[in-house]
Amino acid sequence: MPASSALPARSAPAEAPPPVERPTLYRQSKTVLASATAVSAAAALLFNLMPALLVAAAARFGLHENQIGLVGSSYLAGFALVATTSNLWIDRFNWRRLVAGASALSVAGLASCAAVGSYAVLLAALVIAGAGLGVLYTVCIAVVSEHHRPDQAFGFKLAGEVGLAIVALLALTTFVTARWGFSGAVLTLAGMVGVATLCGLRGMPAGRALTPPERRFAMQRLAGGRSPVLRDWAPWLGLSALFVAFAGLAALWAFISELAPTFGVSPQAADGVLTATLVVSGVAGLAAAFLGDKLGRAKPLAVGMLLAIAGVAALQWGQGLGAYLAGVVLAGGLWNFPMAYQMGMIASSDGRGNVAVLMPAALAVGGALGPMLAGSLLTGAHGFMPLYALFAGAAAVSLAAFMVLGRRLASGRP
Repeated sequence: MPASSALPARSAPAEAPPPVERPTLYRQSKTVLASATAVSAAAALLFNLMPALLVAAAARFGLHENQIGLVGSSYLAGFALVATTSNLWIDRFNWRRLVAGASALSVAGLASCAAVGSYAVLLAALVIAGAGLGVLYTVCIAVVSEHHRPDQAFGFKLAGEVGLAIVALLALTTFVTARWGFSGAVLTLAGMVGVATLCGLRGMPAGRALTPPERRFAMQRLAGGRSPVLRDWAPWLGLSALFVAFAGLAALWAFISELAPTFGVSPQAADGVLTATLVVSGVAGLAAAFLGDKLGRAKPLAVGMLLAIAGVAALQWGQGLGAYLAGVVLAGGLWNFPMAYQMGMIASSDGRGNVAVLMPAALAVGGALGPMLAGSLLTGAHGFMPLYALFAGAAAVSLAAFMVLGRRLASGRP
């Protein structure tokens, strides 16, 4: 047959396009969140009870304002030491083993505080305890940051922290401190830290749930490869704002019990106000958890921080038990409500997953600097006006930064 009469070859069927690979939407189990909450509650216990502990330490060692501030900052200095280096170790070790080892270090540091006889050794023991607690808190932040609904998860975590603090405070003020003083208080805290971490250890994950971190829910990055540093300014802005806000909060929180006599409030009434403040703090965390982002994020955050500023205004210009109660509850008790949104916004804006893990560092460094700065400001000052101004200024600056971050997230950009 002539070649010209040959039939044309049939074209091969077109290959089907490869299926589009969709990012995995990770849903964290309730067991993991509950375990992280228990361990985080142990890690935050010393800070939540700082006012009561500082009063007991001042009576035990005869401390003045500047030394009281340094005692509060010493534990947070150890906390900050490990938290600021978290990117170097957080993904290199098994998280369960980290929690177990850090729990033992924390318990040993707190227990040793009961036996020390000098101010300098007390500071060193608190640095050791703070380092262990810092590891616990950093790991828990890494766990909760992976939650598919970070605002609500952080709200539950903060509420759990306050729940344990309320139990501990009732135990201390009811019979421990009155009978055994500062030594009994720190031994009680050491025992509670050990029990809480033991309860949460089994449910803690061994490492990150999803790899790479960019594939986490609500942390998707714009298409186009690896983001340059300048495009990652949003989570760093939130982290800086968290640092500033917590420095102001820690400064005020360290001297809450020292304010009581200026309002004519007895130590027993001051303990009652502190208990009420912790109860409100737990409710505030749950409110953030249940409200979530139904009203957005910026509005609830702004309301919470403006109420905190109103609280220090009540402390500055009010008188009597009513003003002290209102001021402490508004400034300290409601703080967990905006903080849940602060942490959730930072986690959601963190495209590469390496900024959210630094939240404990921001809290620790801010918390360490706050009481120290407040102590120096109050030395030789007439009244507590410098302390109130520090708190209000830090809250205002932080609020402005989070409004910028909230607008960016609302526009759909991470």
